[in-house]
Amino acid sequence: MSRRALKRFRSCSKHPQAWAAATDPAWWTYLVKHNEIATSFENEPGDAGEKILRRYIAGDVIVAYAKGFGAVGWGVVENPSTYRLLRKGDPGDVLNGNGLHRLQVQWKAAAKTLDESMPADAIRKTYGIHHPISTSVSMNPEAGRRLTAELSTRYRGA
Repeated sequence: MSRRALKRFRSCSKHPQAWAAATDPAWWTYLVKHNEIATSFENEPGDAGEKILRRYIAGDVIVAYAKGFGAVGWGVVENPSTYRLLRKGDPGDVLNGNGLHRLQVQWKAAAKTLDESMPADAIRKTYGIHHPISTSVSMNPEAGRRLTAELSTRYRGA
C-alpha cells in the first residue's frame, strides 16, 4: 500500500468499512470497471441505500465482500459527492432496477473473479474480522490495514 493511501487510511474520521458486494460475477466485473460501489434497498431518494453511501467521506477505505466467497478487493472513496441514484432503465442499470444507488470508489486492488476471493473463514482467523452482516459495517482500523495490505499483495492492483 502506498504511503499516501496509508496516510489517508489513518487520517479518515471513520473506521474502514466492509461493504457487501453482489455475488454475481458479471456485476462484480462491472463495479470494478466503473469504479463504483452500489446498493439497493428501495432504490428511492432518501432510503437506507442513499443514507449508507452518503455517510462515506473522502479517504474512507472500503473492503468489498461477496457473500459466499469472501473479500474481493478494496478501494478508497476519493470524492463522496459522486453519489448518485440512477433511474430504472438508465444505461448503468445493469440489474434491472436493483443496485441503483452508486458511489465512485478508486479500487486499489480487486479480484478478477469472485473465485479468487480471500475466504471469510481465513479473514476471521487471521485478522479477527467477521463477514459483514449488513451492507456497510466498520472494522478494527489496524486489522483493516493488515487486510488491505494482504489484498493488495493478492490482487496486485485493480
